[in-house]
Amino acid sequence: MAFIRYSKDMEMLDKIVNGNFRNLRKNEIDVLNQCVNAKLSLKEGEEELVVCKALEDMKKAAAEKAAEKAAKKATEEATENTLLQAVKNVMESFHISAEQAMGVLKIPESEFAKFLSML
Repeated sequence: MAFIRYSKDMEMLDKIVNGNFRNLRKNEIDVLNQCVNAKLSLKEGEEELVVCKALEDMKKAAAEKAAEKAAKKATEEATENTLLQAVKNVMESFHISAEQAMGVLKIPESEFAKFLSML
């Protein structure tokens, strides 16, 4: 039950696992998967799951997801900054308004307000 209670707190879960139990059998895994969506599984031919390894896998998956999210955000910010600089350059080079420059650059009108606020 402690595993379920602390399923969202990796630090506490680590302490519990190292202090109380190390291996899970199939029925225990099934209960945890149903109760906390732990996504634990046994490989073919295995009868027990080493909990420390499962926790490490869960931590790794969470870290990968966070890294993907951060990379996506960084890419979006870089794209915005590049477009913003392009808008400024077109405005300066052709002596046109921000709206005209965004039109030339084929920025969707739905994005105009965002870029205008960034100028």
